[in-house]
Amino acid sequence: MDIGYIFLILACITVVTDFVLIAVNYGKFRPLHLTFFLSIALLLCAYFRILVAFLTDDFSLKEVFLYSSSGLPLMFKIANTWIGESSSLLFMCLVFALSYLFLRLSDSSSPSVKRAQFSSMLFLIADVFLLFLIVIVIVENPFESIQPESIQPPVEGMGLNPLLQNVWVLIHPPVLFIGYSLTMFSFSIALARMITSAATASPGGTASLSSECFDDADANYAGVNYADANYAGAIDDVKDERDERNERNLSDLSSLRNKERREERPYEEFTVLLAWLFLSLGISLGGLWSYEVLGWGGYWAWDPVETASLLPWLALTAYFHLSAKRDDIAREFMLFIAFFMVIFASALTRGGLLESVHAFARSPLGYVILIFGAVMGILFFVLRIILRKPIYMFDVDVRSLQSLSRFIVFWSLLLALIVCVAGELMPIAGSMLTGVEMKTQQEFFTKWCYPPTIAFVIALAGCNLRMSVKRFLLLTAFVSALGAALAFLKMPLPNTLANFGIPFLCFAALAIISNFTRIIGKARALGTILIHLAIVIILLGVFVSSSAEQDSGDIKVALGDEVNVFNAKIRIGDECQLFKSTGTVYRAHILPEYTMLRIGISINTSHHTYKDTLWMRYYPNYELLTRPLIISEPARDIYVSMKYTDTLYDTLRNAMMFGEASPPSHIVINVKVVPLVSFIWVGVIMMSAGMIIVILSRTSSKSDSRKSDSKS
Repeated sequence: MDIGYIFLILACITVVTDFVLIAVNYGKFRPLHLTFFLSIALLLCAYFRILVAFLTDDFSLKEVFLYSSSGLPLMFKIANTWIGESSSLLFMCLVFALSYLFLRLSDSSSPSVKRAQFSSMLFLIADVFLLFLIVIVIVENPFESIQPESIQPPVEGMGLNPLLQNVWVLIHPPVLFIGYSLTMFSFSIALARMITSAATASPGGTASLSSECFDDADANYAGVNYADANYAGAIDDVKDERDERNERNLSDLSSLRNKERREERPYEEFTVLLAWLFLSLGISLGGLWSYEVLGWGGYWAWDPVETASLLPWLALTAYFHLSAKRDDIAREFMLFIAFFMVIFASALTRGGLLESVHAFARSPLGYVILIFGAVMGILFFVLRIILRKPIYMFDVDVRSLQSLSRFIVFWSLLLALIVCVAGELMPIAGSMLTGVEMKTQQEFFTKWCYPPTIAFVIALAGCNLRMSVKRFLLLTAFVSALGAALAFLKMPLPNTLANFGIPFLCFAALAIISNFTRIIGKARALGTILIHLAIVIILLGVFVSSSAEQDSGDIKVALGDEVNVFNAKIRIGDECQLFKSTGTVYRAHILPEYTMLRIGISINTSHHTYKDTLWMRYYPNYELLTRPLIISEPARDIYVSMKYTDTLYDTLRNAMMFGEASPPSHIVINVKVVPLVSFIWVGVIMMSAGMIIVILSRTSSKSDSRKSDSKS
């Protein structure tokens, strides 16, 4: 048994022990338990064990053999700890555990009794989540040996998929895992608050608290000696004293209630904001990775796994557009939806429920993860019944543009979420019924997500305007007429839906920009408006880049040829370089990792002349791979890629197998022009900056609030 596996088992035991200690001391605040520190240390030891195995090329471990090779660059060996099927689960578990550690450390101050009960329940729930993750890692076992120890271990691994050998693999998965972990924590906080509320709810509880505030004053009044000759003056003095004390007690009671109300949601706002930020960055980095590596000129293909990663983001965005002062549990419900969407995305990836370039092989683990999410869902709805609170109340004020706009934003996001979930579930259900693998086409998502997207953009404009509902409806009708005219005229884009939507995006952008003048000096509002504007810019980039993309088709060119494509002169180099063998990997026996063909290319546009190379590689374990050349200009990207041909395949394969091959005299290239795709990446930066401003401003306001509480 590997030492790393022993670390995992011991970590599981210590987490169970921590759960028991918290349960025994429920509601009695204690500093950090030693067992919890020990569980974190054990998980760190397990992670460093698999990390060292990758760094030292320990191919006796199945995980290292499948995902690494001796010639793999150091940074990708480190990244393998969050790339591999089993090791990435361990990394996810560690990220959650470290987030939990931060929570325990930040909760070390002396709390009220109610806060101590809440913290105890929160830690119990977090222990359950952590225990579940550790058990899954134990079952998957990243420390599994590839063969019995009595047999000589392999001297080489199979190598990392070349699609993953990109700089974004160092950032995208960890950022997304952090977003998933924080989403789980956000739900655990909401769940803990619901459980403590259900456990402590008692009719007239506030009234009993209020009566205690006046006990002293009433006792003083009752203790007056009415036989005193000056009893009238004494009574007046006592009445005045009682009135003053009542006012003081009422003020103290109000302050206490406000403080408790803030303590009822410790960390929730902070964790939800951070979760949204990391999910936004993770999804965007995944799109950039796809755009730069896969070679098809796009950044979003509605792949099942990438669509699933969008679902918790939609749920959290909808959460932000619900008022905190509600008599329902809508905000808690959206956190549950976000949590369950994380569970759903993990089940798709780990269980291979749908065919995806991002998914691992089909496994029962996906169903186990879904069952855990379902159990949490049952608990949530049981608590809802105990609390006797509705899930959602239609509290919209149709006379207020702000209230109406937030209402529409919420429901448009929820509708988009429902469409995406339906698109994910239909092929799963169809495959179960027919036994044939199915996939939802991109057209389904683009068609049915379009209406809620337009409604979202219209409501976004309403959120940033100060006018009557009637006037706003008139403006919306005018923009709709303009969009219909552009759609009818088929301008400025070839896509009808994009032409109809662009006026709404411009309308929203102008509304948001006009709101800047009203929020000067207000950091929190500035961050929110920056996020709104960034989303509009991203959508504008999506509408234009997806509908106005130009494709040259396949162009056969000889070495030294020059072609004119989309106002650009492209010249292929006079000769190509053939690299016969690079690195080593295992495939039945030791082979070179890849052979490569590289050709120089020059692209002359009206702005500049660019010189770079095109290349094609043959990997014995992964076949042919090319990476596109992307020339980014202010208004467009020129996207050039070398296409697969039998001649290239034979050249590269013969170079590997026989050590010699004749370079091809012709190659086939494809050129695409993708307009305004840079708007998407600029919008992501703006959106992230806006959320960072919001987080910093709210952290500052909370710090000021704590200072005022301590003074009072």
